Amino acid sequence: MKRTPLRKYHKKTKAAQKRQCDALWAQLIKLKHPFCLCGEPSTDAHHIYGRASSPHLRHEPLNGVGLCRACHDEEGNRPWVLGFMQESKKAWLWGIESINGKTHFKPDYTEICTRLQGMIDELLQRD
Repeated sequence: MKRTPLRKYHKKTKAAQKRQCDALWAQLIKLKHPFCLCGEPSTDAHHIYGRASSPHLRHEPLNGVGLCRACHDEEGNRPWVLGFMQESKKAWLWGIESINGKTHFKPDYTEICTRLQGMIDELLQRD
């Protein structure tokens, strides 16, 4: 009798988990801010503090605003968008560790996705 090999369980890669968190974050931002600051329907989720300069705020719901395509493409849109952030300076700092005086960000994407999905579900239940 011939044996069939067992199928191995493959975990999602970190890159796949990060993309999933990015998609959930964008969905949450568009639900929280259905209209752009100019009054048009929001089609894009915009990071107020950029992903590269502030990686610890990448999936922070308070670091996002919904923008229409025109406003998102507009060069130099940060000054008027940053005023939007003044209502709250609170941030979730998930997975920050200090090693040798340097701050390293080690996100737990499973936890982040779970929290974001919970927020989305809560928003959808309200409507």
